Amino acid sequence: MKTIINVQCIDQELVITNSPVIASGGVHENFIVFNFCEKWDGFGKTAVFYRNENNKYYAVVDSEGMCEIPHEVTESEGIMYFGVFGESNGITRTSNILKYKVKQGAILVMSQEPTPDIYQQLLSAYGQINESLATEKEERKMEIAVERERIDKLTNYVTPQMFGARGDGVTDDTKAIQDAIDYCGENNALCYVPNGIYNITNIRISKNVTFRGAGKYVTKFVHIGTGDAITIKPKNITDFLEFLRVDISNFSLECNDDTENGIVISETIGSNFSYIVVAKGRHGIFIDGTSNVVTNKNSVWNNDFDEVSVSQSNEVGIKIDGIFSDTHFNKLAVEKTKTCMEIDSVATHNVSFIDGTFVTFEKGFVIHGLVRNVRIETFNIEQFSEYGILIDRDSVDVCNAYTIANCSFYPNQSTAISIKATKLSRAFIINNNIIGGERDNDILIESGSDNFVFNNEQQQGGDINISIPNTSYSAGYMYAGGSDALEIKPAIYSEKMVSKAHSFINSNGKSTNIKLFKDYYLAVDNNGGYTTYILPALTTEERNALHAPRNGSCVFDTTLSKPVWRCKDSYWVDATGEMV
Repeated sequence: MKTIINVQCIDQELVITNSPVIASGGVHENFIVFNFCEKWDGFGKTAVFYRNENNKYYAVVDSEGMCEIPHEVTESEGIMYFGVFGESNGITRTSNILKYKVKQGAILVMSQEPTPDIYQQLLSAYGQINESLATEKEERKMEIAVERERIDKLTNYVTPQMFGARGDGVTDDTKAIQDAIDYCGENNALCYVPNGIYNITNIRISKNVTFRGAGKYVTKFVHIGTGDAITIKPKNITDFLEFLRVDISNFSLECNDDTENGIVISETIGSNFSYIVVAKGRHGIFIDGTSNVVTNKNSVWNNDFDEVSVSQSNEVGIKIDGIFSDTHFNKLAVEKTKTCMEIDSVATHNVSFIDGTFVTFEKGFVIHGLVRNVRIETFNIEQFSEYGILIDRDSVDVCNAYTIANCSFYPNQSTAISIKATKLSRAFIINNNIIGGERDNDILIESGSDNFVFNNEQQQGGDINISIPNTSYSAGYMYAGGSDALEIKPAIYSEKMVSKAHSFINSNGKSTNIKLFKDYYLAVDNNGGYTTYILPALTTEERNALHAPRNGSCVFDTTLSKPVWRCKDSYWVDATGEMV
């Protein structure tokens, strides 16, 4: 009669529901029946057993959830360990590891030699095993070896409980968690934190490690200390090759009023941060790129953030300082903070924010310093009192190549997008956005050049108000198309006014360059199309004194009363191509 251990598998947590006696020495006698939840549907399942981590044994779990316990792990008294993993379409799912007591069996205390019939049974069993091994093809053996090596890596993990953690919401589990992290860093193992509430003061990840909870709503850390709760940074490195490569996921962190930063990330490369929830503290997440150890002028490089949520931060939800690049945020959510995302960088490029949500705040994106090649797309930004997006440059910085597209803004009587760039900043593309509410400035652009604003919509169906003050330095052009209305203080014209000017030009055969206001003109081509240009008004002497103007730059020459263009051979021409 079989001895069966019944195990409930909920998500990635194994729970034993009965505890039959397993005595040592039994062969083909002991079994486990796993009762899997629906999250395991469609996975091919394999159980892993061991007495020590150097010798693991595997058993296929059948369609009824049953597998035989290998007799090698029950041949003597002691503790056996087991878990289960599943695979489906390249996805691997693992459980936690349980331990089970094997009691001393009667066969181990036999004082006499086995009888002939027992010998015969043993010889028969060994013969069957040897025959099976002899007939197995050599390539199949190699496949099994490779697969087992891969599985060993997946199942090679420890938990803080092995180091004394309780996860009861009362005990200070800092030391146990730190010991588990340090062990995994030294032994290339996964640090898995099961369901529970873990009180911590300050923990640090300083070596390459995978740190994973059971889920962002079931594995919870509570910061009961001061300063930073979790720091992810190597110790005493001198070369970027020593930057951390980590995979951090599936937990929540609750900070307190004395928490400086919930999570600090520094000197990481090729790392992943996913399914993380951080609440309260001064800053939820601080990405510190101020290290003296840099690679290609980057000290935080090529990291991915996926489904990270931050809320109720006292100052900034996610704060980024220093030098970083090739960092991408997917499904980022920040709410109930003063500022959702602040970037204050001396050199940053290639950063994207895709498919996220900012709700209930003062400022959404605030970007200072030299930050280039930024994409903000399919974001929902609502209930803000100051700015949805503020790009605020000082006098020496240049920002280029921004795309703000397919976003929705629902402000509280405040500016959705404000660009306060320097005169050398350029190439902002703002398109296909929806802006709710009514205010003077939906989009405020105070400087920059070669900017494209088109196909944006006002939720109430009116024109988008784009404001460009007279003090603006736009040494190129602004294209306003679609339903956008363009306000050039103190005068205002919209698409209807442009259409009227267009008709007037066609009917009267006037010049293709019409100056609407002091610093602006409308260019109409021979086919009746038109483009709106916004130009700085300079005298001939002033535009000749410009320092290294970019080829193709256009200004309105007030001395000549017409627009002129900079050519590659360091001279200026008018609309007819004549040198001026």
